[in-house]
Amino acid sequence: LSQHTKAIELLENMDMKAVRYFLRMTIDLHDDLPEPVLPEGLTIKAWSEVADTITFRDIAQTDYDGFRDHYGFTEQPFEEMLEDWEHWLASDKTIDRDLWFLPMTEDGQLAGVCLCLTKSQNVDNWGYLDSLAVLPEWRRQGVALALLHHTFRAFRARGYEKVELHVDAESLTGATRVYERAGMYESERSIEYMKVLRPGRDITRK
Repeated sequence: LSQHTKAIELLENMDMKAVRYFLRMTIDLHDDLPEPVLPEGLTIKAWSEVADTITFRDIAQTDYDGFRDHYGFTEQPFEEMLEDWEHWLASDKTIDRDLWFLPMTEDGQLAGVCLCLTKSQNVDNWGYLDSLAVLPEWRRQGVALALLHHTFRAFRARGYEKVELHVDAESLTGATRVYERAGMYESERSIEYMKVLRPGRDITRK
């Protein structure tokens, strides 16, 4: 965490450099929460409502495709990744299919995913937004903001006090700005340190 000055001093004395910042962002659900506004042709459904037509594989693929330009993304065989996801689905008791929100077109295609968990920091009435991904062709149309508003209202309807998430402070998609527009604020900052042993190639630069 950014306030751990002794740990930071130790890392810097080892010639490690701060290369990235990550934020925990929080919203207090007692505030006014706007109605979600979606682009024409999209609706938001909980996975529990459409599980007969939208498979777990569909959700995992959409999340994978939506994070291809995310910092730290590495290609891996999809079937291997799907096995990890299936283990997560089977073992994580904070997963609730009523809180996995899917923006869908009229013909049943996914425009993104918003996958939430029933606890944050092990607090029963704090929700956690684990993954929010919008496919590139649907970005900059208000989909992410609508998903956030929908998610916050759903948690408040359950009596929750807060929703939290983590985000790369330098997200290439401008995610932090969207979260701030939705009413979230920075509640914690973490720093990634790195020591270069040999030069590499930055895939975010052409």
